[in-house]
Amino acid sequence: DADGRIALCTLGSINWGAFRNPEDMRRACRILQRSLCNILDYQDFLSIQSKLSNDEIQPLGIGVTNLAYWHAKRGLKYGERDALQDVKTWMEHQAFYLTEATVELAKERGACQHSSHTRYGQGTFPWELRAKGVNELADFTPELDWETLRTNMKQYGVRNATLMAIAPVESSSVVINSTNGIEMPMSLISVKESKAGSFVQVVPEYHKLKNKYQMMWEQKDCDGYLKTASVLAAYVDQSISTNTFYNPAHWADRKVPTTLIAKNLMQAHMWGLKTFYYSLINKAGS
Repeated sequence: DADGRIALCTLGSINWGAFRNPEDMRRACRILQRSLCNILDYQDFLSIQSKLSNDEIQPLGIGVTNLAYWHAKRGLKYGERDALQDVKTWMEHQAFYLTEATVELAKERGACQHSSHTRYGQGTFPWELRAKGVNELADFTPELDWETLRTNMKQYGVRNATLMAIAPVESSSVVINSTNGIEMPMSLISVKESKAGSFVQVVPEYHKLKNKYQMMWEQKDCDGYLKTASVLAAYVDQSISTNTFYNPAHWADRKVPTTLIAKNLMQAHMWGLKTFYYSLINKAGS
């Protein structure tokens, strides 16, 4: 019925590995935001409840992909202080450019129907609502002119009530040959299965960077990865498909300590992660 709603999210990701500097992402962010909004305008929906939801709030979920390659080519390690500060800078730029784009489109085409009910429409940015615990991971002092953007946002509203989410990017990473989403690779060379058959995927710049990549199963815990996801999450208005991963081979009895799993859950909560996705276990090490 007309009172029902089905939440959908039209997804896209910014390939951090394709840019030298965070300022270079502005054009890509603007194009992606506009492209996804255009898809919303002409797309067919299976039900009236999903169409109404899209018409009213124009929901997008734009995230990040190729983060493992981004770390490797800069010689950075997940969770180290310098790496986290760089992640903060890049994610602030991405969030700023996407918010700038949705305000600009609201000025051109009109704000979404429920813009005034959103935190954006009321002049508040997601990073201002971040968990206090994440402040111990990076310095979140703004580097960009958020105040001018805030003034425009309160005046024109936003075209998209939701704008950012970080998806797994498992399938599309194959198309652009990136490491998927924000994950560390399980192996430098992997065989992937799809409806089209089996194919081999190699991490970007394998010969040059093969010793720079951090491999998922080589990590004894998830601390560095969870810290990285938490810094990203400070700018994301929705959530992140954050995985945990454990390799039993790191322990003498080949069992992952329950205390480690509990510690990761509590750390993630303290640092502001909203959801977990999969908990991955390396069966070969068990």
